[in-house]
Amino acid sequence: VTVFENCYQVTKETGSLWIIVDDYREGGILQMLPWEVADCAKRAGWHLRDLIVWDKHHNLPYRSKGHMRHVTEFVFFMTKTKSNKFKYETDCVKTLEGLSKWWVDFPERFNPKGKLPTNVWYIPVRTQGDWRRGSNIDHHCPLPTELVSRMIEITTDPGDLVMDPFAGSGVVLAVAEAMGRDYLGFEVNDEYIAMYRDTVRSEIAQEWAEIEAFRKWQEESKFDFEQAVMRLRALKYARQVMRPFLGALDEAAHESVRAVICTAQVPKSFVPRQPFDVDVCMVVDGPPADYGEALKQAKLRATQQPLTLYGIKSTIHVASTSELMLSLNGLSDQSYYFYPNYKPRAYVAEKSLNEWFEDGLIAQHVVDEKIPLLANVGVDFAWALKT
Repeated sequence: VTVFENCYQVTKETGSLWIIVDDYREGGILQMLPWEVADCAKRAGWHLRDLIVWDKHHNLPYRSKGHMRHVTEFVFFMTKTKSNKFKYETDCVKTLEGLSKWWVDFPERFNPKGKLPTNVWYIPVRTQGDWRRGSNIDHHCPLPTELVSRMIEITTDPGDLVMDPFAGSGVVLAVAEAMGRDYLGFEVNDEYIAMYRDTVRSEIAQEWAEIEAFRKWQEESKFDFEQAVMRLRALKYARQVMRPFLGALDEAAHESVRAVICTAQVPKSFVPRQPFDVDVCMVVDGPPADYGEALKQAKLRATQQPLTLYGIKSTIHVASTSELMLSLNGLSDQSYYFYPNYKPRAYVAEKSLNEWFEDGLIAQHVVDEKIPLLANVGVDFAWALKT
């Protein structure tokens, strides 16, 4: 309790505490050590936010009657403040691994930054004893670089101070140094201190460099996914927001509808609670005023869930073909992609709006008399649903 109180006193209000605790048996009987340690921290003023199960994949090959092979430890995440004003950034650890293929049809349900890890972390422990290969870190609890770096990256920024009151082999300090954080550690074992200086720092620096290289390779895929989700959201939004027109159109009016035009300003990066702009226009041959009620319902629909969850700020309107062509005035050479189906997974052709509205060109691509969608964003992810 005294140690946790001292840590609490020197921690910033936005700071946090990570505690890794193994279980403990006395005479073969499992004790509640992890929760007793967490309770000590709570008594010192810390607030418990999350419990993570660390699956180490393997451990020392021991077993005894009364319990299974032991491969897990508990990780408690605590904060100094009781409010939500603590550092906790998860975009850096989101991944595309294990992502459901249905992100293509339901992009609004998937975070463009990727999938947040669960509270079970599958991170191999460093191999120990006679099985140790390629590592000179000789310690009974050698934390893996990936585990420590995840904690540091989620709750600190470069230049922040990372403190380990029980430094041991010094892995936490070495990872903090490699990641551009300041660091402070305490250790009473001279052999561990010497090993940290002679071995641990260089070994961890090399491991972090390999992790960074792999993540930079992944960043391109994550960026492509981020852009894909936002583009699919824009396309699906344009279809969904114009659904009131389908019910309002009689057979004659349906024949006068030419296309839905979606013009999206997709940003380079997705920012929560900062919607991007999408202009949705229903192009008709007749007077736009004839579609006033359907337009009213479309605008109302845009203010309701699920469309409010798309992260889009829209402008919705109706324009006649002549108005559209007049506004273009022969100057628009931007590509617009043709989506014939109501699930816009892949475009079938690409032309400028001037070209699309030449006589009969749109009609050549219409499928089953559906209202075609033209958009300035092109996607082709039909393959993803087949894998």
